[in-house]
Amino acid sequence: MSPTTTLARAVPPSRGFSLVELMVSMAIGLVLTLAVTRLLLGSQEAKLTTTTVNDTNQNSNYLAFLLDRTIRSAGSGYAQRGESFGCVLTAARSGTTILPRSDNFPAPFDSISRTQRLAPVMVFRGASLAGSDVIAVMTGTTGFGETAAALVKAPGVSGQVQVPNTLGYRANDMVLLTSELTPCMIQQVASGFTEIAEQNLALGGIYANATIGSVTQTSFQDTGSGYAMSLGSAPTTATAASANPPEFKLFGVGANNTLFSYDMLRNDGTDVLSVPVADGVVEMRAIFNVDSDGDGDADSWQNPGSATATGFTTSELLPVASGNAAPTAAAATNLRRIVAVRVGLILRTSLAEKEDVSPASYTLFTGLPGATTRTLTADERKFRHRVLEVTIPVRNVLIAPAP
Repeated sequence: MSPTTTLARAVPPSRGFSLVELMVSMAIGLVLTLAVTRLLLGSQEAKLTTTTVNDTNQNSNYLAFLLDRTIRSAGSGYAQRGESFGCVLTAARSGTTILPRSDNFPAPFDSISRTQRLAPVMVFRGASLAGSDVIAVMTGTTGFGETAAALVKAPGVSGQVQVPNTLGYRANDMVLLTSELTPCMIQQVASGFTEIAEQNLALGGIYANATIGSVTQTSFQDTGSGYAMSLGSAPTTATAASANPPEFKLFGVGANNTLFSYDMLRNDGTDVLSVPVADGVVEMRAIFNVDSDGDGDADSWQNPGSATATGFTTSELLPVASGNAAPTAAAATNLRRIVAVRVGLILRTSLAEKEDVSPASYTLFTGLPGATTRTLTADERKFRHRVLEVTIPVRNVLIAPAP
């Protein structure tokens, strides 16, 4: 037999990646990593932009709703007696005078007059800390019985007023006393009062005060020209909040682009700092829509901060220098002819972007009296902005007797 021969199969030698191949692979990997990272960053930036824009849109929708609801109801409870518009408001809480104030209103309202006068809506041009307008809104919240009751002419008695009947008044209601000859006075119905068909409306509670400054409660009964108007329920104790208080509020832009409000009647029992309403508000302006001839139709726009708005400037509608003096007949009439308010807001997002995303300026009320242009700084142009304008009718003035 011949010997068996075994043939060895050739095995290729093992080898790794060359340095060039490794460098190419690393370069491709880095490019892919950078591309994915950039994609993720771009997606995150777009998400943040979308989120902040949505937040700003929600803020603008909320403010449109809030201001519409508040201004639309302005004058509720007392608009039927429009001749009292412009009277000096006097009020005390737990024996302490709160209107007129002894000190400035909290910021951003510290530049407006400490003496406030009765008006459904008033605009104080450029009076907020940020240079925007301050809007004052005064409205009652009774919801029924909003008919002024003429006071019976009789010798005044402390702690009560006499009306033809007391139907419609409830215990703890806040009551506005007005007269052509004196300032207005806010009082409160006694907690033990029950609605009965008699003439004596008993007063008591934390807003009931016989004398506020130089104004006395009995003087309204003596004149024979006084009225009592229910404004809504008041707190029952000095520390309790009211369930349905009247809203005598200020709105204005303050620090950190925040819209603030302040309750002039201090229904929560405190006189703390103003309450933040919404952030991202950089500008607020307002002008009047006026029925200038008393025919029931709004026919002109008036800027309360312009000397050309004859009869409708803030100083003419709510004179400060006259102190406790009654409003002029022209001022009371013109306050009743403000049938709508156009409010303009400029809001911005909270995200500063890398490049300019806003134009150099925005204009409110284009083509109308009081048109205002806000020029943005270089830093502000990196924020996205939204302009909101809304015209709000003052419903209670529209349905009140013509002046």
